[in-house]
Amino acid sequence: MRKVFLLFAVFFLIFVLSSCGENENIAISFVENGGTEVEDITLSADSTSVDFPNPTKEGFIFDGWFLDEALTEPFALSALLTQNGSLTLYAKWTASVVQYTITFESNGGSVVSAITADPGAIITQPTNPTKTGYTFDNWYSDMNLTTVYIFQSMPSSNITLYAKWIINNSTISFEENGGTSVTDIIQAIGSSVVAPADPTKVGHTFAGWYSDSNLTTPYVFTTMPDSNITLYAKWTVNQLTISFEENGGSLVTDITQAFGSNVTAPANPTKEGHTFAGWYSDTNLTTAYVFSTVPASNITLYAKWTVNSYTISFEENGG
Repeated sequence: MRKVFLLFAVFFLIFVLSSCGENENIAISFVENGGTEVEDITLSADSTSVDFPNPTKEGFIFDGWFLDEALTEPFALSALLTQNGSLTLYAKWTASVVQYTITFESNGGSVVSAITADPGAIITQPTNPTKTGYTFDNWYSDMNLTTVYIFQSMPSSNITLYAKWIINNSTISFEENGGTSVTDIIQAIGSSVVAPADPTKVGHTFAGWYSDSNLTTPYVFTTMPDSNITLYAKWTVNQLTISFEENGGSLVTDITQAFGSNVTAPANPTKEGHTFAGWYSDTNLTTAYVFSTVPASNITLYAKWTVNSYTISFEENGG
């Protein structure tokens, strides 16, 4: 019915213009009211139809062209009859009921719920996600993480934001349990790590690093852990030997015991014509050895002898 009316109005306009003996053109300009730009047109009085362009506006539906700024009088072809060569039309918009969604790509972090709201609505940044071994940096509008996204108002289209993470460092500390100091290792979580040089401890042999103070779980160095840890050195006590150089005396059995354990002197050896004068730690027999605990390394002790003096007495039997 509307098309019939429009056609009738066009024919009526042509008839009127023809009857007046005039061939007037009407310049029509457009006020888009925030929509896409529409070029002005000129309508010939000889035209048999009017096909105005429809602009677009994000978040809105185009509701037609109007003759007044207050948007109370829709355009009709009959309006052309009252114009003096020019006409301005105003676009009317109706807010769209469509809502848009911001989705979040956490890139391995905890899940962040999407935000769905009307375009232009005030929005706030969600609670930061978490990721083991990382610190959250920010949300970015591109996958390459170059453009930080600012949360202000809801955009007029669906978008996806991408989380950027900064890898944390973790620390491996060492409890040497009496051994030489080992420097802590501080590296990025997940990076390759190798065991440090073995510590040393007098009278002991290093038996590896353990993850517990009870020394039940050996630690394998592969990559840096997700959190700071302390490793514990395990030691085995060395078995050490005190050997004896009898210097001509009777045999004395070597003593083999754990480092630091209490040790007592063996029974004195014997040597014909001599008296045992003690054990010495040097071949020159200048430093007497005192037995207390097993030393940190194997040692040899040397017997010192003093030559016995004898008296020959004579019984003269009356001589």
